[in-house]
Amino acid sequence: MSGNKKAFCPTTQMEDLLAHMQRQDYDCTITDACKAVGVCRRNYYRWFDQPGFAQWWVQQQDRHFAMAIGRVQAAMLKAATSDGAPGSTSDRKLFLERFDTRRNGRGKSAASKTFEQELADLDAKATDKPNGRAGKNKTPPNAEEGTTK
Repeated sequence: MSGNKKAFCPTTQMEDLLAHMQRQDYDCTITDACKAVGVCRRNYYRWFDQPGFAQWWVQQQDRHFAMAIGRVQAAMLKAATSDGAPGSTSDRKLFLERFDTRRNGRGKSAASKTFEQELADLDAKATDKPNGRAGKNKTPPNAEEGTTK
């Protein structure tokens, strides 16, 4: 830290409100959440004027939602493999686009990879070997791009 800036440190009330909302998976109103933990609703909105609060709050939300990816994927699998499963796949798609960092930033070419190509890339990353090849005759990453098979 430079200068006299202090790192943001949430109060107990802030942490209590956040914990309550996360236990509800954010499926509650601000008014109800504030009442449940004894926080004045007006204070909740004033907290956003404090330096660092908004960033901390959003980071905590993002972390909570990122940790829910497994549940979203399970719901997607159930919807894809069950007859008449409720729900829309578009909401899950948007959720994954936002929070599944393994899929963020993929372009059209990356999405068109075959399963075998994807697996080879994952194996290469796991072993730190370009294209999954061992030995001296390594092909640099992206060397085969632009060629046709």
